Amino acid sequence: MNKITCLFLSLAALSLALSCNPATADQLQMQQLVPDVSHQRVTPKTYLYSRSQMKYDLSKTDYLARWIDQPLFVDGNLTDTDPKRSYPSFVKMQQIAKEYGLDGFAFFPQTSGRTIIYEYAERSKVPGFSLLNELTAGGAIPTSTDEVVKLALASPQSLRINDKLVFTSYRADIKPVEYWQKELAGFRAKYGDQFIFLPDVGRWDGQSLNTWRKKYDANKITPEDIAGIKKYLRQWASATDGLYYAGAASFQNSDHTYDVGFYEDFVIRIMKSVLAEPQFKGKLLGLSAVVGHTNVTRVGVTLSSQGTKTLRDSMDAAMSANPDIINIPEWDEQNENTSLRPTVYNGTSSMRLIRYYAAKLNDEKLAPIPSDNASIPNLIISYRKTLVLGEKLKIELVDVPDGAKSTSYTAQLNLKTVDGNDVYSSPAQSFAGDTKQAQTLTIPSETLSQYQVLCPQLVIESNGDKSTFEDGLHYIDLRSTWNWDYKWVKQPLRDLMPTSKVLFQVGDKNADGTRTVTADFQTNEPLARVQVLDNDAVIYGYSPEHQWREDSENAVLRFSWQSMQSSSK
Repeated sequence: MNKITCLFLSLAALSLALSCNPATADQLQMQQLVPDVSHQRVTPKTYLYSRSQMKYDLSKTDYLARWIDQPLFVDGNLTDTDPKRSYPSFVKMQQIAKEYGLDGFAFFPQTSGRTIIYEYAERSKVPGFSLLNELTAGGAIPTSTDEVVKLALASPQSLRINDKLVFTSYRADIKPVEYWQKELAGFRAKYGDQFIFLPDVGRWDGQSLNTWRKKYDANKITPEDIAGIKKYLRQWASATDGLYYAGAASFQNSDHTYDVGFYEDFVIRIMKSVLAEPQFKGKLLGLSAVVGHTNVTRVGVTLSSQGTKTLRDSMDAAMSANPDIINIPEWDEQNENTSLRPTVYNGTSSMRLIRYYAAKLNDEKLAPIPSDNASIPNLIISYRKTLVLGEKLKIELVDVPDGAKSTSYTAQLNLKTVDGNDVYSSPAQSFAGDTKQAQTLTIPSETLSQYQVLCPQLVIESNGDKSTFEDGLHYIDLRSTWNWDYKWVKQPLRDLMPTSKVLFQVGDKNADGTRTVTADFQTNEPLARVQVLDNDAVIYGYSPEHQWREDSENAVLRFSWQSMQSSSK
């Protein structure tokens, strides 16, 4: 994969905040109510998928100004005759997904225009790549379930376990279990016993899991509650081929952090307990993980990514259950900013973590990304790029072992002003180099109120040798009153573009009130596109495929307007 990275200026500030996680009262309560058991996996391995919407492809060039992030590896040359689904883009996305170690994409074939993916997957025949079919239980469904079943059966790329076609669902319990019993009976009568169906069940015993979470947090779960939940889940496990929960993004605390304790100690614990009962031997367990869920222009701030912590916590919880399938929503949902795929502000951070997890799941040796400079630690630095004074400035440092030379090292974070003056220096943080490890530094932002912009600098020391990383790290914007941008920037050190020259100048005011801004940098890496930013808003962009559109006399301008629909009665 071509390495394409974005150049940022940057800096950050903080103080070490490490926390222990002793068992809370509600965790102890669950241990007494539902003794923890192991899940005996049916599949030869845990299959790892990411749900793809299949509509945000890499041939599109209209991501700017529409959402708070945009995908990397966008290429206008990946266009195709189909205006909705570009085949060259799909092939490229498959190649990127395989670098993650994913087994493939989960997708909704019943939604408009999606069935062509069966054809695309058959044409590309990417080795080891498969499709996990997800049925929908509600809403408008342009393609019938029967039509999708026929297409999926005919597709060699559809996931099969023990020669049986696997279907999951999305919110299956919108409809009663009897509905799915009738559907499955019809398919088996028509096509034979060649189906596995996993229902996504999220309303346990008639109540949402977030309702149960309130009782869990208040230590009010009773033996009668557990009995009712298990009875409900048994109905689904008896009628189908196991239990599945795809809504890991649902559990957010009041501060928008992830409630991994409830996911692991309540949801996963109870599902494992039911499937461990003798009558359910051979039934499958499906779980999910999540990156985050934040986009103020559409959904607001529901679940913070906390750097990479939400992804790490949810993956660790899911993997601890030894499930048959893990599905991560979503690969490419720009609208909700849940994207697992590489983006401008996430870089390849998720790729590096998922490669680690996939190697663990497949019992494979860890390996760096082929284009990496393995002499640089596989360290990811993450922080909110914009804060209002009074918020805590948190900077997360995560070392991801990848089989490269695992030398221990220390990392010291410095925060500087735009003109290079030191503002803050953290204690040296130690990393073993061969263990997944995270350190989070925290500082009250009001102690930095005299500074509007902070630029992070990271000093790495190993065996007496020091390396400094600052060019390419995003700056931190501290605001006194308002902010709508809660996006974390996540930057692996190996993503930073090595430059031999960086110049940036703002000229004097011209007679018409304008100023000329000149930027010049040199790198040995090929660039797909260059963007000029004003407080992260793209005000000018250049890419080779659009070179013919501009010359000394003509410029191309793009205007966009976005508004949420509203109505009144």
